[in-house]
Amino acid sequence: MQLSIQSNVSALSQQRRTSYLSSCCHMFHEPPLATPTVATKRMLAVITLPTNGATAHTLPSRRTDTNHLGPFASKLPGSNEIPMASNPPTTASKVKPPTLPSMFTLFAKYRPTLNSFQGDGKRILLSQSDCWMQQANLIGPKHFTLTQTGLIFFEFRKSTLDYDEYLQFLALLCNEKQVSVEEVKEKLTNCGPPGITS
Repeated sequence: MQLSIQSNVSALSQQRRTSYLSSCCHMFHEPPLATPTVATKRMLAVITLPTNGATAHTLPSRRTDTNHLGPFASKLPGSNEIPMASNPPTTASKVKPPTLPSMFTLFAKYRPTLNSFQGDGKRILLSQSDCWMQQANLIGPKHFTLTQTGLIFFEFRKSTLDYDEYLQFLALLCNEKQVSVEEVKEKLTNCGPPGITS
């Protein structure tokens, strides 16, 4: 008689365990299992049945693995896979190096004073040329004076000079002062655009 009662209690305990596992498996979107497996035991907390007939259940532990979710695992909150923002390709803008003709055009358009004439970049004034040479540090004891630049400039008997005439002006000026023409051209090329104080 005692053996029969223990068998009935054991069968009832097994039935309760299976029923509780089925409800937990349904909560995790898995098919119910007739008997608990190793994977199910890892997923759920231990179910204890006291001997006095009262049933005490512990809450199921949260499943930490995401293998059963397949490709949707990375979309869960707290996933280790964090999408990285893609950096757009940057293209470095190529800046052309200055040349003597380009600097001539810039200073030929420059207005040193408010009452001076603003040219079209094709012909240069004496005031614009002096401003260019001052910015290139060519006006001083080591190179030229404003008097020398004025005398050579007026030998052309023109108020403005184009680029070819300006090259002749530089050659005459350097020949009189015994200064290298190439050095003067290099300084004029690399002095920066008009308005920069060197």
